[in-house]
Amino acid sequence: MTYNGVSANNAFVDVLSVDSSLAYIALDLGYFDANNNYFIKVQNQGCSGSCFNYGAFYYGNNGGGNFFPLTSPFTSGRIFASYSGMTATLDIDDDFDGIIEQSYSYTYGTATGGTGIGLGLYGTAQADNFGSGVTPEPSSLFLLGSGIVGLAGVLRRKINL
Repeated sequence: MTYNGVSANNAFVDVLSVDSSLAYIALDLGYFDANNNYFIKVQNQGCSGSCFNYGAFYYGNNGGGNFFPLTSPFTSGRIFASYSGMTATLDIDDDFDGIIEQSYSYTYGTATGGTGIGLGLYGTAQADNFGSGVTPEPSSLFLLGSGIVGLAGVLRRKINL
């Protein structure tokens, strides 16, 4: 699935491995077509249980690139992918605490031709909350909310005077 018209160099998604069968979830960046994109994924590749135990940086959907074992297999978490120039990064928050527990990067030898983003799924893996851009920290949301409430109070007071 690609989002035409969306131009971004990063994306994120919440992932869940539900059983021990072959399955993956990929973030697709720099999308131009099926053969020209950064395809960055986590995969259950023979994990004894429900977990993602491999990652990959491919050029094109399952094309040439780098397939590697993860330092720490995980069952669910949020993955982030980004690229700058020809270097892509995969960050994994495997317990939803806002802290990246694993980080991997790969430098491609070929530039991509597009700017679209997408999501790839195979097998029984599940995905939720797909998006792009910077995810605000909870403390930032609190400050924003406090500022809006304060501004509303000031405006209300001025209107009632």
